[in-house]
Amino acid sequence: TGVSISLKIRSEEAIAACQQALEIDPDFALAHSYAWFSYHSLKRDPGRGEALRAWLVAEDFEELAPEFDERLTRDGYEAALRWLANALDGMGADSRADAGFVASLLAQAGEADKAMQWLYRGYERREWVMGWIAAQQDLAPLRPRPDFRALVRRMGLPDPPE
Repeated sequence: TGVSISLKIRSEEAIAACQQALEIDPDFALAHSYAWFSYHSLKRDPGRGEALRAWLVAEDFEELAPEFDERLTRDGYEAALRWLANALDGMGADSRADAGFVASLLAQAGEADKAMQWLYRGYERREWVMGWIAAQQDLAPLRPRPDFRALVRRMGLPDPPE
């Protein structure tokens, strides 16, 4: 359809823009996150696994990288993503993980309830990323949920599209 072709083109443009940003600053975590989601939405391998690994390292979780690499090779991208999301979730509320980082991975791994817990945590901590949740494409799986929509309204953000 026209929409899917448009999203594919936009994802390709996003990847190119992220690559340019990463040439300037190879450790720019936000550029790694957008690159990951663009590859992820295109279901493009090996780019999505490589970009997710780069984002993981840029977010200072390099201790998880060897296990992620092993699972990616052995079990494939979807299983490695699910493992990583749950590993970060398992670090708990006191971990150094950014709520948006963990919620995004959990949402894309199909762990919506856990993703919502991280968004509530981010709201309580007043993390900067929370101001974007209504527009973030990586949180799109959460948009139909009443609790997500209630959180967005509580924050005074515009209603996200479903």
